[in-house]
Amino acid sequence: MMSIKSKLYKLRGGTNKNKRR
Repeated sequence: MMSIKSKLYKLRGGTNKNKRR
């Protein structure tokens, strides 16, 4: 679970995660 999210977060560069927060 965390592995997949970590990959997506790295693939997006962490920009999407920051925008979502």
